[in-house]
Amino acid sequence: MAWFFLPRILAAAMTLVVLIVLTRILGPTDYGRYNIIMVYGTVGFSGIFAWLAAAMTRFHSAPEFDGKAVAIALGTGLRLSLALVPIAILGYLLLPESFRFVVVLGAIFCLSHAVHEIGLVGLRVYGAGPTFAIMALLRPALGVALVMAFVHMGGGYASALMGMAAGSAVTGIYALWIVYRFSGIAPPNRVALRNFFTFGAPLAVVSSGTMLYALLSQSSLAGLSGLDTVGIFAAALTLSMRAIGMPMSMLSVASAATIFQSFEEHGLEESNRELARHFSLLMLVSVPVAATMIFANDTVTKVVFEGVFQWEVSKHLPLLALAAFLSGVQGCYYDYAFTLARKTDLQLYIMGGLIAVHAAASFGLVWILGPIGASWAALLTAVLGLVTYAYLGNLIRPISLPADEVRTMGLATLVYAPFAILADNMDSIATALLLLTVGGITALVVLYIAGHQGLRIVVGRLPGAQRRWEE
Repeated sequence: MAWFFLPRILAAAMTLVVLIVLTRILGPTDYGRYNIIMVYGTVGFSGIFAWLAAAMTRFHSAPEFDGKAVAIALGTGLRLSLALVPIAILGYLLLPESFRFVVVLGAIFCLSHAVHEIGLVGLRVYGAGPTFAIMALLRPALGVALVMAFVHMGGGYASALMGMAAGSAVTGIYALWIVYRFSGIAPPNRVALRNFFTFGAPLAVVSSGTMLYALLSQSSLAGLSGLDTVGIFAAALTLSMRAIGMPMSMLSVASAATIFQSFEEHGLEESNRELARHFSLLMLVSVPVAATMIFANDTVTKVVFEGVFQWEVSKHLPLLALAAFLSGVQGCYYDYAFTLARKTDLQLYIMGGLIAVHAAASFGLVWILGPIGASWAALLTAVLGLVTYAYLGNLIRPISLPADEVRTMGLATLVYAPFAILADNMDSIATALLLLTVGGITALVVLYIAGHQGLRIVVGRLPGAQRRWEE
């Protein structure tokens, strides 16, 4: 699994470079414009293509498709891509002038993102680990290089979007070529499409929840507070989601094929063991980062941002970090109660309710509290989502939180928190970072002594470490 997870983590870290570069070059208002169009494109991907990616992961080993699920998905994706082009052109011709640029850039970003994501899913299900790793890392690296080049030439936020889209397209096309050599391509048939869409469409909408929430929050901010506040909120949201939500999501993507395969081939008991290991790793990659952003938010923003971003993002970060963590537990752990039981249609209804709540909360809290209200609305939605998923998920396919893992990680967090709080009160960045390092090492020692399963898995993969652990 390391081939599929670690490159995604590194890729997420590399996208933080984009955040740092763009906030320094574009400023709050243009960064707000960049982020809104990117969110539109990502939501478009979720509505048009993401159901195919979900179906590829779920059905690649399912016996009823006779090994042709990936080929059918590729054939369907090709037809959807060809249909998107004239629709985008028609939108450009018919929409008011103020929306034309948004439509074109959003469609380009949507299509390039789809090519890359479906390509990586195909590489994952065929176990092409080294190629997956190279493509996952090359996308942000190429994107960052192109963004910096295009923006340096004076293209502004539009050129930044084009740079990221080009990085996705180049790597995605190569990944799809490799997948095609494994699977071939097959035309869609009615039975396969019905199964794919029934399973994947609700899941695609659910998986796009974060982007839908962001779209609603940013729309409320743009209407009530201005595009500059959109840029500030987007920077805080991007930082929390890239550093907390994305590693959790990528770990879930890396684990999904194994969890589904264990369920299909070995039954409930083996899939439960895989889920327990998955949860432990989720906590290991998310809790330390979330704790740092909550307890040392000023230090984090001093390191990452400059100017107005530095001070304003700090106000949003603790709320959005906690929201990102809770949403990650919901979407990357309790989500399996619905997907293993093939009850993803229920997730769609839950998401509809949460979207309505978030829309009302965003508008109301921004109206009452100002820009910080958007972050409070995000936290409220995350809490309601987690509680709803945990309750209804356990009625369908019981999944409980491993109590030992929660207690162990809770203890490590209590040990780490004083170091983070003290670091946030230091005038020297070097001293603050030293305190965070010492606190992090201390927390890892606590986890090691307690025998944390996720840490055991990571240490066990180090050369010669498994023997020392057992001794």
